[in-house]
Amino acid sequence: MSFSFGFTGEDYDDISIVGQPVRPSNGIASTAVAKSWSLEELMKFLPLTLAYGTVSGLDIPRRELWDLKHQLMAEHDTVEEEDALRYLGSDDVIAGLYEGGFKTWECSVDLARLLQTQTPVQTILELGCGSALPALTLLKTGGTRIVLQDYNEAVLRYLTLPNVLLAWAACRSGGNWQSDGELNVTDEIKSAFASEMGGRLEFLSGGWSSYMSSLVGKVDLILASETIYNEASLAAFCSMLEECLAVPHGQALVAAKKMYFGVGGGIQSFKGVLTDHPLDCQTIYEANEGVRRAILKITRRM
Repeated sequence: MSFSFGFTGEDYDDISIVGQPVRPSNGIASTAVAKSWSLEELMKFLPLTLAYGTVSGLDIPRRELWDLKHQLMAEHDTVEEEDALRYLGSDDVIAGLYEGGFKTWECSVDLARLLQTQTPVQTILELGCGSALPALTLLKTGGTRIVLQDYNEAVLRYLTLPNVLLAWAACRSGGNWQSDGELNVTDEIKSAFASEMGGRLEFLSGGWSSYMSSLVGKVDLILASETIYNEASLAAFCSMLEECLAVPHGQALVAAKKMYFGVGGGIQSFKGVLTDHPLDCQTIYEANEGVRRAILKITRRM
C-alpha cells in the first residue's frame, strides 16, 4: 500500500514537504536485507553534471529533483532505474518498498539548523538519510567516519551521494560557490573527491536490523529525521539506537512531528517503545506553530 503526505509550509517553500498521511500504511516494517556500498560503487552512477539549489538558511547545496528525474528517464534501462522513477511519483511512501528518501522532509531542515552549532564529533550515522542535510551540515566541522543509511539503494545512488559531492565541492570552493547552478562532474573532481572522502564515507541500504547494527558498530552521534512515522518500525529503530550508540557518551538526535495521523507513529509512540530500552530521552527543540514538531536527544541510561 502507498500513501502521500499532505502538508505545506511557508517556511519550507523550496523543499518537498511531507507530513501527515492521506491514507494509512498497512503496518509493514522495512524488511530489505542490509547491504554495504562502497563509494566507488555508487560513484559509477554519477552523471556528467549535477544541477542544484540551496536550502534556505542552511547554505547546503541539494540536487534538484528534476535533474535526478532527467537522469533516470535518460538511463531507465534497468529495473532499479524504473523503480526509482516510480518512487518519484505522487506517493511519498510505498509500504515495504520505498521510505520517502527522495523527499526533503521538513524535520530534516529543523535538525540541520540545530546542528549548525553542534560540537564536532568523530563518528556519525544518519538513519533514513535521504538528502542527508543533517549529516552534511557537519561535513565541515568533523566526522572522520560518516555512515549514511537509507532503505533504498536508488536514493543513495541518485540523491545522497550527489548531495555529498555537491557539499564537498562547496566546502572547497573558497567562497566562489553559487547558491544554484550546475557542477561539472569531471574525472578530476571525482578523483579528488574519492581521494579526500573515500576513507570517511560509508553507505548502507536496507531495513534496520541487528545485522545492520553489526555493519555500523559504535558511533558518537546518530541523526534521524521523520523516521518514526511507522509504528511497525519503531522497535527496530530503537534497537538500532541502543546497539550503535557509543558507550558511554554517544547520543542520538531524532527530529519528528508530534503525531502522524492515520499511521500510528509519532513522538509519543516512539517514547512508549523506547521505555523497553536502556535509553533516556529529552526534548531539546519544539516548534508549536503550524505542524507541531520536536527534536529529541537520546542518551544511554546510566
